[in-house]
Amino acid sequence: MATDYDDLSDIDVPGNWTVTTSEVKRVKRTEIDFDQAFNKSDWFQMVVDDSQQFVRQFPTFVIFLGPVVTVLYLLAAAGGCAYLGVWSEATICVAIGAIVVGTLFLLKNHYRLARDILDTANKAAKAHWSVFWTVLIGSIIQCVNAIWNVFTFTAVFLRFEPWHKGCDDGYFCSASLTWVLLVFVVLEYVWISGVISNIILSVMAGGPYAHWWYGTDLDTRSESIWALKRAVGTSLGSIAFGSLLVTAIEVLHFVLKLFSGGYMGKFDLAPHDSVMLMRIESWLKFFNKYVYIRIGVDRFEIGFIQGGKEVWRLFKKGRKLKRQGIAALVNDSVVGVALHVSCIGNAVLCAGLSYLYMTTINGSFHIDHWWDWLILLYSFILALNIGLSLTSALEAGVSTIFVCLDKDPEYLKDRNPRFYQDLACHPTYFQAVMPEATKPLSPNEKV
Repeated sequence: MATDYDDLSDIDVPGNWTVTTSEVKRVKRTEIDFDQAFNKSDWFQMVVDDSQQFVRQFPTFVIFLGPVVTVLYLLAAAGGCAYLGVWSEATICVAIGAIVVGTLFLLKNHYRLARDILDTANKAAKAHWSVFWTVLIGSIIQCVNAIWNVFTFTAVFLRFEPWHKGCDDGYFCSASLTWVLLVFVVLEYVWISGVISNIILSVMAGGPYAHWWYGTDLDTRSESIWALKRAVGTSLGSIAFGSLLVTAIEVLHFVLKLFSGGYMGKFDLAPHDSVMLMRIESWLKFFNKYVYIRIGVDRFEIGFIQGGKEVWRLFKKGRKLKRQGIAALVNDSVVGVALHVSCIGNAVLCAGLSYLYMTTINGSFHIDHWWDWLILLYSFILALNIGLSLTSALEAGVSTIFVCLDKDPEYLKDRNPRFYQDLACHPTYFQAVMPEATKPLSPNEKV
């Protein structure tokens, strides 16, 4: 089959194009209808692809974006306070900005570590796009679970509430039973939601990322499906147990916060306990995250207790915190802030493109200012949520690479040669990752 490119009259091209023929055949553009050439899905796909490509190509800029934006925001706030004559708040903003800048210089090795680990996670995600599909499918399952829980909550209320006309007088219709069942439905939703999130994390850690690190990924199978079978088949009990611990702490925190603000507000002990439970909850979530990652990296062959021991060894040695644990804390914080700031910037870009589309390309969406603001807000929230969902795959990859680097660092030579070279050339940088070593890698081990 051949195509006669001398006759362009049968080619269907979006927009208004004029074809002229002469001795030298050429196509002259007179007017383009952008509404036909580019639709909303094209703009959305372009923004999402460009944002992911930007994170991959410029990890250094992404890592330092968080503190830079923070400092700029503090300076702007200080300038605004000074303009209004509120000098105390302006001084506080300047002081906090100076602390952020000082912290940036003091933790520069950890920022470089976060940059290189993010770069390594990007390489793994580029080799296995299934991590993004895993996150998106998990988000859909979470949405379905939330909708199902809403229907369950409503059905329980309509069935057991004694004042509802559809409830017959009898033993099962009582206010106390209704409250007990509704509380159970809410707790069940929180627990199952945590189980789903942790299964997704384990699948990404034990599937694409771990197989990519050890070089055992194959084209004949899907590492994500393999990891899902292992996570649900052999490690579901460990995941459910860890999620139950977090749910119990969350419930205690909520109850204590409720009492401290209401019926038991006269007691001074409740607020302090609330703060303590909040910190325990955050630490437990952080600890469980690395436990699930370690279970996945070990091919789902260890349980929750054994994984907890391995993670405890990573963070503590005797009575002191190890540098690896501190590096993991700083690394998670730096990468999380950087990716979240990038998601906010991407959401602002999507809102700006939506405004450009409404005002320049397709004016039919422009009705009034209130409608414009509603569309811009919707596009911002939608882009932000999609960005956070996609970057959560990179966050899981960063934590997984850190665990793999602690467990089997020799595979780094093949996975990210530049990162390995930095470890070999900078002793302090090397000890920030593997503090048990007394000397850097020997020169003959360099790439």
